[in-house]
Amino acid sequence: MWGVFNPSKALPETLEPLVGYFGAFVIYPFSHNYIASLSIASVLLISIIITILMILTYNFIRKHYKLNKLIALSLELFFYLSFFLILKKGNEASYFGFWCQDLNCYFNYLIPGCLNACLLLYLDTTDSESYQFTTSHPNYFMILIVTIYFAMFSSIQMNIILASYSIATLLFNHLKKGNITLQIKQLMNGLLF
Repeated sequence: MWGVFNPSKALPETLEPLVGYFGAFVIYPFSHNYIASLSIASVLLISIIITILMILTYNFIRKHYKLNKLIALSLELFFYLSFFLILKKGNEASYFGFWCQDLNCYFNYLIPGCLNACLLLYLDTTDSESYQFTTSHPNYFMILIVTIYFAMFSSIQMNIILASYSIATLLFNHLKKGNITLQIKQLMNGLLF
């Protein structure tokens, strides 16, 4: 319904107007074209999020596969290009990866998906020292909490990425200890996830 706040989509309903304000009040005075200023502001945000996703993917490849910088960068570049080349047939456009129908789909599906993937890659590549640094500095910790909040309440379809990772991590850590029985109290020890 128009004008109704949807609590399961806090990220799109917060981010889209903020990007609109940025485009209208920062970019519009220079471009004098309202639609172009909104488009530029949206493209800047999407580019920043995709860049962060690619940097975190590179760090993930370096940490888990212990490859040198050149090979890791090549794999990360291949991963990035696969978003444009996957299921491509001849001269037809590829409607997968970073493609969206309209601007609203970018804010409701692509950005939440990339945010959840970024958060997953950050949590997976962060070692205990970095996590201690984040929790000991209130500003970094608050940014992490706000990011988790927006990832959880971004899109019901996209927060499955973070939920599956959290459940898999909890179960893996539990089974790694050699426990066969599963109790809720034991799972609560992994409070972060």
